[in-house]
Amino acid sequence: MVRIGSDHEHLDLTLIKADRLTLAATVVGSGIKATHVVQPHYSDEGFGDLADYFTALEQAWRGWDGPRSWRSLEGELSLTASHTGSHVLLRVELENGPFNGTAEWTARLDLIIDAGEELSHAADGVRDEVGPSARK
Repeated sequence: MVRIGSDHEHLDLTLIKADRLTLAATVVGSGIKATHVVQPHYSDEGFGDLADYFTALEQAWRGWDGPRSWRSLEGELSLTASHTGSHVLLRVELENGPFNGTAEWTARLDLIIDAGEELSHAADGVRDEVGPSARK
């Protein structure tokens, strides 16, 4: 399991070991806790694109223009990162059922992450949990 954020507000990502092709995403914040299973984009690559997303954020730790986003195959998890100078604002949205346009609930959480060591720790954790990208 990798935890992104603080003990009180965070996103936990846990690769389900039985099939290694699903990820449990849990959002925890003030007055909210929501969990949903997330499917990868490409079954032969697992969540390599998610690892790529965090690697790209880590490599651009000094800053970037505009938001950078990642979304799971069926849209149940979406991440949008914006650089604010010394920090990264990571907006996390977790939904059940967005693929068919009828989500029963949506959990949104904004996480403030230090653009240096904390972002590197998150990227390392994601790579350790889901494995590196299969893309070369």
